[in-house]
Amino acid sequence: MRSPSRSSGLVSTGIYSRLRHPRYLDYMLSFLGLALLTGAAGYFLLAFITILLYLIVVPLEERELRDQYRAQYDAYARTVPRFVPHFSRSPKALRS
Repeated sequence: MRSPSRSSGLVSTGIYSRLRHPRYLDYMLSFLGLALLTGAAGYFLLAFITILLYLIVVPLEERELRDQYRAQYDAYARTVPRFVPHFSRSPKALRS
């Protein structure tokens, strides 16, 4: 198993060929789904705060990734969307 502190390069295959932040999208949709299923105001507030925090944190994280991977990350960010995947295009078409 690899050490978490050790970087093996920018990953742009698999789910990361479709969107840049699949885990964050999963969390946001999970909280929103929980709010819709329960109808509880507290869960709607939690979902709102979670989405708001990710919308703030992601650009900060991407700034660090740009500093680390430079042009490679810029090219990746131009072709792969942040949260909403392009279903109409194949991942290969996105890279060319």
